[in-house]
Amino acid sequence: MATNGWARTVGGANPYLSLFARNRASRKAIESDVASSLIQEFASARGWTYLLPAEHFQVGIKCGQGFNAESAMRSAKSKLGVNVQEVEALKEGIMRALENGPLDTAGLKEPLGSLYKNYGEAGKKIGQTTNVSLGLLALQAEAKIRRIPSDGRLDGQSYKYTFSRMRRQLMKAILKLMHSEISQGCFGDGAVLHRCPTFSGSAD
Repeated sequence: MATNGWARTVGGANPYLSLFARNRASRKAIESDVASSLIQEFASARGWTYLLPAEHFQVGIKCGQGFNAESAMRSAKSKLGVNVQEVEALKEGIMRALENGPLDTAGLKEPLGSLYKNYGEAGKKIGQTTNVSLGLLALQAEAKIRRIPSDGRLDGQSYKYTFSRMRRQLMKAILKLMHSEISQGCFGDGAVLHRCPTFSGSAD
């Protein structure tokens, strides 16, 4: 993927079929690479999910900023009356909870205590039954946590969340990618990188 482009993942067997078509990789080999963090799924360009190689994790995350987390927050503010202070407290609570190991959304409910909120019918209408997703989306966009398949497989929809532990070398990674063959050969004159907020002056 570092030389042939990121693999779009849309659920089902697509990640396995994509990598098998590229290099005949077996399911066992792919899942081993995921477990070793050599490749990972991230919400990246335009908020779409891609399978990325380790050397592109930071670039991929940056390209995903300004989409999913921000959209969810706008809806929560306008439809549910959520405020920034509430979400910031929630994010801190999630980070504390994950200190004891990876957790799924159900597993976060107890350690979050009073920070956990159920939005009921109003939340269901906009796809946010609880406030947990707001915190998880924001922390993923900030590269503080990442999601991992609960059973190690890429064709499911069950995830746990854990600390990201990435080195923050974003600009170095972007510059390297811009000057590599991938930015021209696979992204067509940097089409994906053009979606990255870094290039509009919002780099950390």
